[in-house]
Amino acid sequence: MSLCFRLRRVAVVAAAVLVALPPLSPHPPVRSSHVTHTTYAPRIAVVGDSVAFGAYDTTRGGWVTRLQGLLDAAYPKAHLRILNAAGNGGNFGNLAGALRWVQRQARPEIVIIAYGLNDFDEHISRDTIAAHLRDAIRALRHWKPAPAVILMGMPPITALSPQGLRAERAYTDVIRRIAAAEHAGYLDEFDLWLALGPTFLHTLRHDTEHPNPFGYSFTAATVAAYLEGAYLDAHGNIDPPEDPPTCAPEVCGS
Repeated sequence: MSLCFRLRRVAVVAAAVLVALPPLSPHPPVRSSHVTHTTYAPRIAVVGDSVAFGAYDTTRGGWVTRLQGLLDAAYPKAHLRILNAAGNGGNFGNLAGALRWVQRQARPEIVIIAYGLNDFDEHISRDTIAAHLRDAIRALRHWKPAPAVILMGMPPITALSPQGLRAERAYTDVIRRIAAAEHAGYLDEFDLWLALGPTFLHTLRHDTEHPNPFGYSFTAATVAAYLEGAYLDAHGNIDPPEDPPTCAPEVCGS
């Protein structure tokens, strides 16, 4: 089965999950000043920008809260609690500080890094992004125990011209290249969103960058499918692969 076909199948499956997704009770997103205490320690941590934070969402916490609901429903005995350490306005320059905060709060088995839109908006150089990512991944390798690392590509900005989208793809391709070089997982969001077509690309958005509730559900479904396909066993136990999944440059490259 070709990688391109698998990507399309994930998009179809995610869209189906989006439609079938039951409503979730609202949970407050975790901020640097607040930690939600539960019986079980976080096993997955997410650091990122306002899309990971859940800006403008009716269910506070965006796709991370919805991902928690999907994992709880599929693996109720696994206790896959997620720590959301994302923040509005974040970029890769905030990555090191966000990871230090996570380390003080938990010892996650998986860390998902989801920055990039603000770096693109602020014209931060791709070399700077690459340096931040390399430093962060290498620092994570020294955690005891070292977590599996997953990098998420950026979703496309709907207001961009075709030329602008090519420029954004070049930014998100930096993330993919670093993931491959540093042996980290990579989940492409850019092409998954584009594969929805122009109608859904816009109707699943609150604005040109942020999803609406259905868009957050779509993202949660894609992340859940990615984790279930490679990082979780049949019982929901975290079992990272020796060869982290990524996206081929023929499909996702710039």
